[in-house]
This record gives sequence, structure tokens and C-alpha cells, in this order.
Amino acid sequence: MNCVIAIFDSELKEEMFMLMRLANIVNYTHFVNVHGSGKQGRKQGSVAWPGFNEVFMMVLSDDDLEGFKKTISDFKKNRAEKPGLVFFTWGLQEVII
Repeated sequence: MNCVIAIFDSELKEEMFMLMRLANIVNYTHFVNVHGSGKQGRKQGSVAWPGFNEVFMMVLSDDDLEGFKKTISDFKKNRAEKPGLVFFTWGLQEVII
């Protein structure tokens, strides 16, 4: 099992939901109005640093992870402008449900 964190510009929310549907991902946690700073600049929800990020957190099998990584990579590769989207993964030793 793998933990996946996708951090993205709020403006990409509908695209992210579409990408998750394409990858058959239905289980996730969604964080909204997240502040942060990265290559795309700062997002603080203020006049000086407008905008917000959003975060999806998911637990995926190895197969689901590979499919989602390909979906995300294809999305980023086929855009003229690089979207504010960062994708992190790490293996989980244990999941207790």
C-alpha cells in the first residue's frame, strides 16, 4: 500500500476530480484552502499572496498508484503551461481500518 499526496492550485480542482475518475480512484481525503509556497509561488489567500492550494490524500495499491501516476504524468506533459501540481508517494508498512 502507498500513501499519495497531490497538492495543486485550487483552479485545478475539477481537472483533479476528472483525473481521479479516469484512474478509478474513489477513496480520498480532500483538504481545501491550504496555504503554502513552492515553484508556482506563494498561496496565502491574501491580497499580497492570493489564491489557495488544495490537497488530495489517498491510500492506493501498487497497481492503482502506477495507473494514477501515468494519468497525472500525461496530464502534466500535455499542457502548454505547467500546472501547479505536485505529487508525492511513499510506501506504507501498515494500514489499520
